[in-house]
Amino acid sequence: MRADEAKAGVIDRVAAIARERARPEQSDDLESFVRRYYANAAPDDLTEVDPVDLYGAAIAHWSLAARRSTNTASVR
Repeated sequence: MRADEAKAGVIDRVAAIARERARPEQSDDLESFVRRYYANAAPDDLTEVDPVDLYGAAIAHWSLAARRSTNTASVR
């Protein structure tokens, strides 16, 4: 299997996890976010990590973006 095909398969699995765990009104947006979030990642960076862990990383950033006010830094 080519690296790009393996990457696409991982992203599909992560998107499926996101859709399964999201509230119904957020499932489309969260799936789209996950696909965009990982679109430019190197195939090896995705294929060597459990899809549940990749979902966790994406949802952490999704949650941060939902809480963060526009034009404010979220650093200490």
